[in-house]
Formats: sequence, structure tokens, C-alpha cells
Amino acid sequence: MRRIAVILVVAVLAAFGCMATHQMKRVGAAAGASRKLEAGAAIAVLVPANGRYENKVYSGSGQATAQSLVAAFAQHAEPVDPINARDCNDAQQKAAEKNYAYLICPTILHWEDRATEWSGISDKIEVRIQLRDARSGSVVDTVIIAGQSKWASFGGDHPQELLAKPFDRYAVSLY
Repeated sequence: MRRIAVILVVAVLAAFGCMATHQMKRVGAAAGASRKLEAGAAIAVLVPANGRYENKVYSGSGQATAQSLVAAFAQHAEPVDPINARDCNDAQQKAAEKNYAYLICPTILHWEDRATEWSGISDKIEVRIQLRDARSGSVVDTVIIAGQSKWASFGGDHPQELLAKPFDRYAVSLY
């Protein structure tokens, strides 16, 4: 009986060690509830600056973040396009000129790619997403999404793999 209990405890711990975790926190005026978006309305997604951890810049992380947001929102809107700009204000002007209804401005706050399989240190991400009305520039919603990879890894995991699920959940919450 004791042996079965030990096996059960080990199995539960192993299962939880194999799961990535995600958190989504609304901030600012949006901390209560956000308004619903118009289904099918066109969305532009700013390609953010690449993420970094300490002195290391992760090339392509900004593009990966934008593409994950495009994929998440494409289930609800048409078209959803990445847009290159200096900053969110410049992107908002470009989005308004091209008649997008909304603009998503992500900012990578933390991007940490670790060799989890041998170090036991998880990959981590934190992305702030500001959603704006593209025509007026007013902020519709702001969230911070954080994720941490599983620590039981057999290699090949990367921070960008932590983006799809929470971005999908965020998009669903807006429609």
C-alpha cells in the first residue's frame, strides 16, 4: 500500500513538472473588465523590439511574438497583419491610414531561454500587450502575460512556445 502511495506521489509531481504555466493580468483602467471587440474587424499587430535577458538579445523574438498574436486573433478578425513601426504611436498612425479597427502593441518585458533539460531552470517570458482603437488611439485594454516552461524537459523547448496558449486565451476573452 505504501509503495502505491509513493508511486502515485511521484507520478503527480512528474505530471506537474511537465506543464508550462501562464498568467494573465489586466492592468490600469482595464483591470476590471475590457469591452468586447467587433468580430471580424481588421487588426494590425506591431512587431515589437526583440526580447532580452541580461545582456543577451534574442534575435527573432519580436517577430515570433507578433506572429503568435496574429495567429491568435486571426480566429476572430480579418485581416490580422503584422506592422513594422518605430513605436506604438507610429504604428497607430499607420494602422489608422490603412483603416484597421484595432492595433495591438506588444512589448517584450522578459525573454529568457534556458537549457532547461540539463540546468533545471525554466524558460520565462513576460509580454505587455496594449490594445488600441486604431482610429482614435484610445487604449481599449492592457494586459501582462507571463509564462514559464516546464522544468522536466528533454530539450528543444523555447520561450516562443509559451506564447500561443495565453495569446489564444486573451483573444477569446475579448470577443
